[in-house]
Amino acid sequence: MAYTGNGAFGGLDARRAAADGAIRDMENMSLRFSPAISTRQGRRRIATGYKNYGGACFLGDRAFVVRDKGLYDGSKKVCDVSSGEKQMAILGEKLYVFPDKIEYDITKKTYKDYGFSVSNWHNGSGAWVGWSWSGSGMLEATGEFLVLRYTDFPRFPFKKGERIYIKMKRYNDSEVHVYTVFPENIATGDAEGLDEYCWMIRFPLRTFYGVVGEWSTDPKSVYVTVSYDIPDLDFVFASDNRLWGTKGREIYASALGQGTVWTDYDTLTTSSWAATTKTGDNITAGLDFGGMPVFFAENAVYKIYGENPKEFQYVRQELIGVTAGDHKSVAVGAGYIFYLSRRGIYAWTGGVPQLISAPLGEERITNAVGGSDGAVYYLSCEQGGRHNLYCYDPMTNAWIREDALEAVDIKQKGRDLCLVAADGNAYLIGDVYSTEGKEIQPEGYFLETADYNDGAVTQKSAKNILVQYELTDGEADVMVSYDGEPWNHVYTLYDTDSKKITSVIPLQEKRYRTMRIRIEGDGEIVIYYIVRDVNVRTERPGGEKNVYI
Repeated sequence: MAYTGNGAFGGLDARRAAADGAIRDMENMSLRFSPAISTRQGRRRIATGYKNYGGACFLGDRAFVVRDKGLYDGSKKVCDVSSGEKQMAILGEKLYVFPDKIEYDITKKTYKDYGFSVSNWHNGSGAWVGWSWSGSGMLEATGEFLVLRYTDFPRFPFKKGERIYIKMKRYNDSEVHVYTVFPENIATGDAEGLDEYCWMIRFPLRTFYGVVGEWSTDPKSVYVTVSYDIPDLDFVFASDNRLWGTKGREIYASALGQGTVWTDYDTLTTSSWAATTKTGDNITAGLDFGGMPVFFAENAVYKIYGENPKEFQYVRQELIGVTAGDHKSVAVGAGYIFYLSRRGIYAWTGGVPQLISAPLGEERITNAVGGSDGAVYYLSCEQGGRHNLYCYDPMTNAWIREDALEAVDIKQKGRDLCLVAADGNAYLIGDVYSTEGKEIQPEGYFLETADYNDGAVTQKSAKNILVQYELTDGEADVMVSYDGEPWNHVYTLYDTDSKKITSVIPLQEKRYRTMRIRIEGDGEIVIYYIVRDVNVRTERPGGEKNVYI
């Protein structure tokens, strides 16, 4: 006779060859009282009914959220935005929203929209359809201007010194001429009959001689687009008082402290910067890691070194990186970058990345969304048709499964971790400090062990199961399964009024090679150990079950 089983509990291990008595599946459990296993803490629901969620950014407890096709500062709508996923970053006192190119002053609570453009044709005779035109019509003549009024750019007036991006294309010509220019003159008030709310901006046409120099003798139509000189970016984040962004193989850094200046490539320490990655290395994710900009491709990582654009250079390291489309899985916590690759979830500190998701089983991980509170890593994903919300603690190298809550975003909000769910609700999860919102307790729990082999491949029998536990406001059923057969209910654990007790659960005499135990119920439970009184038996000769012995 020998007592064997779980005197302590590790994390989830859903592998076929899991260790004796490991937890192969669970719901609403945690290791907060490790080495005991217990039900997880409740969550706090802080928002409901988010529709068309696009992203969020937090400054302490202050929330900036894109939802319902609008940017919201708390509950107040700031402006309209397009639908779809957004990249959001705070630089100084400004919040930037991409790809819409919105700049929001979080102190003054005013915004500017840099994401628009105006386009028009010049008909070759000196007239700009829909635009004001100043001059005699001979485009190469000194002193002529292309004039745009505030009414053409309805979002906000121009500001002196802002760079403007102009693209010109000749009629029946595939060639595109691109210019970045400063306005020569900005007029306000009553200038040329404009009211006090209407500004105008004038561009000297001599800037465009490369396109229009022949018009005096061979007039042709030209298509002109005017916009702000801000690139379209897939991933945006703040690092060392700059915004960093990427598009395909291009990496950009904004000018120092300025989130709207991206093409000022002067040799100043405050200028912007850009670089192109190796052929085939399309950037799949980017983030700040300890003050260093880091960019992932599927098979490499790029680390940016240097203090200013004069010194910036990247170092490429070949490794298994973030798969395209899985940028939401990336999070920083406990000195690691966690991310989903084509092989599973990796933890990386700058050297060789380590695969940490093997205990989650053989099912491929997809639709991954990750986040960290600085200590643990939360992962929402789909495996084999089931949604899972996991929590990984790098201190113990242990995973636990909370439930099937599906996340679309996970970000830190003050001291807490905020999860925006696919159902439109926002929750504070994990070890919650805030008292904001409504407390939501787990609805039931279960844990299921992997096979107990007890160190013997021969048949054995168990006389009883001993469970030491505390149970509050509920009850729990204990079930066993022999050799993969259906579950058999053997006992019910009742409320112990928060006292630690040990229940001895008698079992019917039955020979088996492997046993599993499942405990499921409601309320709050802490389980300190599950052990069994086991006797090894002699194999009976003959019979189909024994042919492999």
